[in-house]
Amino acid sequence: MTSTLSAVPTPATLMAGTPAETWRKFTDGVDAWEKELLASKAARDLLAGQRDAEVVAQSASEGERELCEKAELFLRSEVKERRRKASSTIAGLGTAALRHVYGDGYELRFTEAGDAANLNMKIEIVSLLDGEELTTGLMGERGGGVVEVVAFALRMAALGWRHYDGPIILDEAYKSMSADDKITRVAEFLAYVTEQKGRQVIFATHKADVFGHVAHSVLRISHEAGVASAERLSEDEKAELASQETDDPALLAP
Repeated sequence: MTSTLSAVPTPATLMAGTPAETWRKFTDGVDAWEKELLASKAARDLLAGQRDAEVVAQSASEGERELCEKAELFLRSEVKERRRKASSTIAGLGTAALRHVYGDGYELRFTEAGDAANLNMKIEIVSLLDGEELTTGLMGERGGGVVEVVAFALRMAALGWRHYDGPIILDEAYKSMSADDKITRVAEFLAYVTEQKGRQVIFATHKADVFGHVAHSVLRISHEAGVASAERLSEDEKAELASQETDDPALLAP
């Protein structure tokens, strides 16, 4: 803010009139000048205050931006750590299932692809072939038995991660497994899950001779004249069922 101090009398004005009038004009002019000076100082102080406020606001904005950047980095690291723990837990259960059925040379792995904004997790199956690691994908690159073993392990791990503790219902699972000792190991793994995890598995299958011996209860489902009926097998009938192959459907509760 600028001022011309037009209220202050000029020398020619001061010399006009009597000495008293001259003095009055002079003091009036000084008073006007002081008022303008005070107004200029107030304006200057106001501008200085605004400038200081802007500096403080800018500093606060920079501080907030830095804080936001730190928070974002923390959240990214936290999400990454949680993802690592989740994938490690799931891969561990999948690997345990594969090794129980197929042997120690198998492993389930998760690999990350893409950037932080478009992250994809790829499932890989690792096995030994002539002493060398063979790494493939899952779907379309491994046999149906491997896919079913891994799929069940993934479901169990995911449900556990979500704190689901209800029953597991399987319908004709493991139908792609070959009829050898591998299917027996699958039955043993199901029994392990129910005992170690405290989970109930309800299993509809035509392979009651394989899975019946690990089930706590077996219901034989039969059809006659378009009507379905269920019969609970006794322990002796379960033992007899385990010694023979049958195509009769059964509902098992390991």
